[in-house]
Amino acid sequence: MRWILTPVALAISTAATSMGCYASHARIDGRDVGTRVDASVARVDATTIAIDAPLVSPDAWLDPSCSPRPLDVACTDTGTGFVPVGVPYALPVRFGDGSTCFCGEAIACAATVSGRDLLLETRMCADLLCDGCFPYVEGTCALPPLDEGRYRVLVNGAPSFELDASNATPAIGPVDACLRPPVDEHACGWELAPSVLEADELCHPPLARAGEPIAVEVHSFCLPCGSIWGPCTVTRTATSIHVSPTIVSSRCDVDCETDCLDRTTVCTIPPLEPGKYQLSVDGLDQISLFTAGDETREGRVCVSVSED
Repeated sequence: MRWILTPVALAISTAATSMGCYASHARIDGRDVGTRVDASVARVDATTIAIDAPLVSPDAWLDPSCSPRPLDVACTDTGTGFVPVGVPYALPVRFGDGSTCFCGEAIACAATVSGRDLLLETRMCADLLCDGCFPYVEGTCALPPLDEGRYRVLVNGAPSFELDASNATPAIGPVDACLRPPVDEHACGWELAPSVLEADELCHPPLARAGEPIAVEVHSFCLPCGSIWGPCTVTRTATSIHVSPTIVSSRCDVDCETDCLDRTTVCTIPPLEPGKYQLSVDGLDQISLFTAGDETREGRVCVSVSED
């Protein structure tokens, strides 16, 4: 099992910076948000640690400040929508949905394969110094070479989503996808047999920043009792983006006052180049238009089912 620790938006402690980390100043939405220190990757195999470049203390991933936390999103960046076959691949992953503030955190991730299961163990390491505020913690999970086919991904033991490994080239591209695990509001676990959910409303920012993940809201006026939001896949194909929300069955014995629950979840669009895009979602015929550029704009644009 190999551990990879990738700090993002970090200002690392004196012990780390003495090993040669470098600092940069960051801005979000035109605002100064503080100094961060970027560093390279530390790989850990069992009890042996090999550091590719100066980083934090080699045993940082063993620190008590590193606690298990499931991923909030994983996105391909191959331009094909697939994980490549037969070669190692650094899968981009994130903590956060864009609505919270992080500073000084890092992602530790270990990946192993068992048959058609891809097992990811993820931790968030937070015992670092930082004077900024960032909407995500970004990192990668170093995947071993995979055979062609579909893999069930388990994050910290919980079935979370599926990834396809292929060297096929799409006829229209680029293609990439972001996948979010189920949202377990009952904290009992779930059965990963996703059912397609037809959304009642989709909301997105009127102008989103290019090169960054983009959060969109999916709203259901009638989430069935005993269900929770399942994996959400957002697939970008050239200038078209499609959101595919699902539901799964909770393992809780849920006592609902009504058969229908009004619920909203967040799905994530992969980072985009500047330009205009069409956005669609399962359940709605309407196509919404939005722009990715150098700035963001507050507010949101929504499309929803007809009231008829």
